[in-house]
Amino acid sequence: MAAIIPDPFHDRRRVQCRVPGPVDTPLLSFKTMPPGLQALEASNPLGRIGRPEEVAAVITLFLAGPAARFITGQCCAAGGGEAITMEKERP
Repeated sequence: MAAIIPDPFHDRRRVQCRVPGPVDTPLLSFKTMPPGLQALEASNPLGRIGRPEEVAAVITLFLAGPAARFITGQCCAAGGGEAITMEKERP
């Protein structure tokens, strides 16, 4: 199988994954949600949902820039600290 799949790193391409948390977009419709659901969506350590430009900045200002030239094969989360909350909830 390895012979069939080309090596993605042979020409030094970098591969990243962006993992957004709740973001205030028309798809989420945060402003029209019931208050209880709004509270749930904003229950991360920063206490709010993200804005599209904040999530886009992960790519445009960091991952696509020279500061990230040694980073590849990573998932970069932009979720207001949601991962911290998930770790605390584990048994």
